[in-house]
Amino acid sequence: MKKGLFASVMAAFLLVSPAMAQLKVGLTGGLNITHLTYDNEAVKGIMSNKAGFFVGPTAVVRLSKSSLLGFDVSAFYDFRMAEYGGNDNTIKMQTVVVPLNVRLQFYDYAGIASAFLFAGPQMAFNVGKKNQYLDKGKGSNSGHPLELWWAPENTQLSMNIGIGAMALDKVLVRVSYNIALQKSGEFRRTDLTQGTTDVIGSNKASACQVSATYFF
Repeated sequence: MKKGLFASVMAAFLLVSPAMAQLKVGLTGGLNITHLTYDNEAVKGIMSNKAGFFVGPTAVVRLSKSSLLGFDVSAFYDFRMAEYGGNDNTIKMQTVVVPLNVRLQFYDYAGIASAFLFAGPQMAFNVGKKNQYLDKGKGSNSGHPLELWWAPENTQLSMNIGIGAMALDKVLVRVSYNIALQKSGEFRRTDLTQGTTDVIGSNKASACQVSATYFF
């Protein structure tokens, strides 16, 4: 259902695009600080957030030169991390993300600078490792050695909300928060003696983000 909603919004964007008056294409780079939430308090106590980055092309559409309403769509390589147990073990989340935002301009200074609010869905597709081992062959359960690992979801739906500013129709700066709407991955534990695997918790990977775009 969530994928269907994202596809519907993307289709609406494509229908509007041919009638657009203005289209700008540029390159975006940004930093994010991962904000992980967990459904297992034991896992939460040994995880810490770390910084990451994202980069890729961005297209911005305005319905007309005088319109306050617009859209933007991007395709980013997104890299996020979290540290496990303070032992240099890290969860690495590597995805290709496609955000689609609706923009509402609320300030304009003589066509030189403008400010806007934006919000919209984002779809992420995993391109990193399927299984990431955190404590391999460590721990014990009734005397049996354990293996703890993290498995990312193949796709993830999230929501962006933020504020941005454009200068000279060339440089765009944005500050936003990416809200995870579904789990990003599962923590799993394997009993190496019995060969059984249990899911011990899951996490959602939201992020605070700052980015800049230069338009060609």
